[in-house]
Amino acid sequence: MRRAAIALAAVGLCALAPPALGASRTSTPVRIAEPSPGNATVAGFELRLVQAKGKAKAAAVTRLPKGVSVAAVLGKQKRSDRVRGVIVVLRRSESVSAEAAAAVVTVNLKHAAIPSGFTAKLTLTQRRNVLDSGHRLSCSSYFHSADLGGALSLGGPGLQGLTIRDAIADSCRSAGSSSPYAGENELRTALGARSGTVSFVRDGAQPAQLDGSASFNFAVTSFSVLADKKHSFAACGSPVAACRIAQKRHAGDYALFTLATPAQPGTVLPFALALSPAASGPAPFEFFGVAGDGTRLGPLLTSGP
Repeated sequence: MRRAAIALAAVGLCALAPPALGASRTSTPVRIAEPSPGNATVAGFELRLVQAKGKAKAAAVTRLPKGVSVAAVLGKQKRSDRVRGVIVVLRRSESVSAEAAAAVVTVNLKHAAIPSGFTAKLTLTQRRNVLDSGHRLSCSSYFHSADLGGALSLGGPGLQGLTIRDAIADSCRSAGSSSPYAGENELRTALGARSGTVSFVRDGAQPAQLDGSASFNFAVTSFSVLADKKHSFAACGSPVAACRIAQKRHAGDYALFTLATPAQPGTVLPFALALSPAASGPAPFEFFGVAGDGTRLGPLLTSGP
């Protein structure tokens, strides 16, 4: 039996600015959980043709809430009767402590007319609030990195310091793993989520030592430094925190600074690290703020040598 074909390669994705009707012969609505302020929802979808069985249900389409942006990318189409892709809903927060009840954002998938006797079946897998702990969603099941060249903004304001391509890629990394990655802090900063900064200067008297200062946009009781695979810490210290060196991936690669009292948002926290071997290029480390229960809350955006 021949498969019905539809020009899904030319699928158009449009966000829902004006209210519209539900499913039609040329569009399929996708209902996505709206993230909390300062967070994102990643939704992987597959749209395919199946033989029609009864009347399709309508779905309401709403306007984009304030501060919400929507982006999408389609995977390379390998079959004429189906297409896969990812839709990302990003919601910027003006306060790192902002919370909101779950709501729904509806996006219309625009496609060629569905042939008579067939209907479009939508399969949707999503993860709300990817910057928090939760189940994993693998975006590689829906598109490849080469497909990001065709990433689209579907509506809402742009995110400062973040391209559409990076917004999708970083959201997908957060959805797929709790491990840190390059660019995580840029996503958090653009969304107004918990994050921080650290600046370094090289110690003129001790070439293997870096003097640094960290600052967070939320209250912290400790912060940590994780070295790359080529470096370890020989010593660490801070006038405002106790410090110990431990192991995460290899010996001496983890330094934990614990404050006697919680540091309020914006407090500058000075510290020093002795490296082995000395680092001649940019500091190859990952920095994190840690809550009172030991939970990693956000990385630090680094600058300096």
